[in-house]
This record gives sequence, C-alpha cells and structure tokens, in this order.
Amino acid sequence: MNKWISPGDWLCDALGMPDGEQRVIFRMLINMIVIGGVALGVLLTILR
Repeated sequence: MNKWISPGDWLCDALGMPDGEQRVIFRMLINMIVIGGVALGVLLTILR
C-alpha cells in the first residue's frame, strides 16, 4: 500500500512490529492521527 495513504503501516515496519492484532490497532491509531491532522489543517486553511 502507498506509504502516503497508510503512514501507520510505515511506522509499524520501522519499529519492527510483527503481524498481529496489536499491529493492526496501532496502525489504525497512527493513520487516524495523521489523516485527521491533515484534514484539520486543510479545514483551517479553507476557513481562514
């Protein structure tokens, strides 16, 4: 998968996390934080 779309997967690989349930949960958390931050930045830019 593209690393720009899934930064959590890149971070899990960089940390050497094995496949499993913890990796999936951690990956979803990181993706939500990064994509939410980007969306918030775009929204704030539009509203200014």
